[in-house]
Amino acid sequence: MVEKTQALLVFPAMSDEAAIFWAHVGALRTLLLRCMTLYACIALPFIYYASAVFTIFLQPFHRLMPQATLVTVEVTTPFTVPLKCACLIAWYIGLPLILWQIWRFIAQGLYAHERARVKGALVASLLLFYLGFLLAYYLVCPLALQVLAGFAPQGVWVLTDIRYYTDFVFSLTFAFGFAFQMPLAIFLAHQFGLVTVAQIRAARRYVIVAAFVVGMLLTPPDVFSQIALAVPLWGLYELALGLLQLREKRMGRNGQNLQV
Repeated sequence: MVEKTQALLVFPAMSDEAAIFWAHVGALRTLLLRCMTLYACIALPFIYYASAVFTIFLQPFHRLMPQATLVTVEVTTPFTVPLKCACLIAWYIGLPLILWQIWRFIAQGLYAHERARVKGALVASLLLFYLGFLLAYYLVCPLALQVLAGFAPQGVWVLTDIRYYTDFVFSLTFAFGFAFQMPLAIFLAHQFGLVTVAQIRAARRYVIVAAFVVGMLLTPPDVFSQIALAVPLWGLYELALGLLQLREKRMGRNGQNLQV
């Protein structure tokens, strides 16, 4: 009502519907400004210490490949790559806080039971995203670089450019975080009645093929990264299917007990 009153004060001849619309536009503008300010407050310290942040970012690489050397062939790369790395890390760290602000904006138009469902889905989505991110960053990326470097012919020095290394790591970590949303998508589809447990079980062969297709599309063009993403996706599908089957059995038992 406050936004509506303010809109009517600014545009006295405006109808109620238009006032409500511009009130929502104003609230959305406030939300965007708040998210941008929040991200800036998180990113500025990382930008200031960009070189130190980039050194920490390289630790998994140096831990598994201590003899390898990262190089740069462009004049601006020593400045732009640590800056880009700092901004992306700040985005990953600030993502929960930004989503919380978006959640506060959306929750105003939801019923209590809808708020509980959406809030649970957001929390589960964040946990799955960070699980995929950490798995890719600490395990898959270093192992992928180590395996790929092992294919270098004799006499070839593997000198990875820091720009390509950064792009490789962030593309792979984002791909894992995004792909790890699959079990949540399956669970929500079942909750809204779009699919049944039997249909999910019958789609196993297609899910396996789709997992490898997603791995091919989302990861860098090497077989190891594609397999490293496809196999966890398959495992998450099986986990979601198992949880849904267990939930269905428990609901069936409860129904039988109520009938008795």
